[in-house]
Amino acid sequence: MEQTVNAPADISADYSFIMDDDSMSGDGIRAGDIVYFAACDHVDNGQIAAVQTPDSVEICHVWQHRLYIALVTADLKRRSLIIPVEDRDSVKIIGRAVAVLHMLNTCLLYTSPSPRD
Repeated sequence: MEQTVNAPADISADYSFIMDDDSMSGDGIRAGDIVYFAACDHVDNGQIAAVQTPDSVEICHVWQHRLYIALVTADLKRRSLIIPVEDRDSVKIIGRAVAVLHMLNTCLLYTSPSPRD
């Protein structure tokens, strides 16, 4: 996630990300959608969160167990990221998803009129 946008006035969010893949499409969040987050450092099990990893920010379901933390996408073809409790400090929950703005793929086909002879 690299891009951010401002939230509309009726969405109470601290920041947002533009989804760059379809890893959460099973939850209706598709590439190009804007996901809004309330800043926090903890979420309930199963909630969608923005999680800072050493390599990137992941948008995923978070499942916390006493032995590990699982970062689970809604795409069953992708593997979950399992972080052992001893590596807990390598990831940080940075927000809880509060809204999604679905962006339509509005690719317009336009053909310029050909000049008449």
